[in-house]
Amino acid sequence: MRCHGCAARVRSATPDLIVVPSLMVAGGKWQTDRYPALVEWIADMHAASAELYSVCSGTLLLAETGLLDGRRAAMHWAYADTFRRNFPAVRLQPDKALVTEGERNELVMSGAASSWHDLVLFLIARHLGTPAAQAVAKFFALEFHRDGMAPYTVFVPPRDHGDATIQGAQWWITANLDNPCPVEGMAEVGGVSERSFKRRFRKATGYIHHDLLCPGAAAQPGQATPGANEKGNRRYCG
Repeated sequence: MRCHGCAARVRSATPDLIVVPSLMVAGGKWQTDRYPALVEWIADMHAASAELYSVCSGTLLLAETGLLDGRRAAMHWAYADTFRRNFPAVRLQPDKALVTEGERNELVMSGAASSWHDLVLFLIARHLGTPAAQAVAKFFALEFHRDGMAPYTVFVPPRDHGDATIQGAQWWITANLDNPCPVEGMAEVGGVSERSFKRRFRKATGYIHHDLLCPGAAAQPGQATPGANEKGNRRYCG
């Protein structure tokens, strides 16, 4: 994302709406204060009555304006951890496909990846009317994610906790889901006893080892994504 000086070039214009696109988040960790001029410009345009929209990880930049503090927000679930660390005052809802906030419903955010469809249809309906949005949806075979992002959200316990033993075990289990004795295997990889592993896992991640093997038990209802390993996970859940 290159925006050095871009705010100065467009500062004289007052757009009706601004769309913050999906952004690259290196290593899954957002660094704040990299684009102060752009953040200030977005906030100024909002004060001048511009509508603000964000797509996927673009909500991270939008949150830097402070306009989302005390409000709800939607964004790609994969960046939920870094978002919550940087913006604890915002009520992140990664299971939502679309969230509208603000006194004029002028803050609109879409969730993961293809939920930009929802944002596009929302924009068309708002500015051109519902019939136009329905015509576009029909022509391009688009539809709203009425169930939100919950069916696509994957449960991933935090890995940035600083316990190298547990981190190694977490990476190992993702490649060995068919292991008949997963806890024993993770403990062996970590070079600790099973009892010690279970204790350290909970201390490091905030979850019990059972949650790692049975993600549906730890996630909100519907958040665990069914997939090729679902059958194997049931075996561990007992």
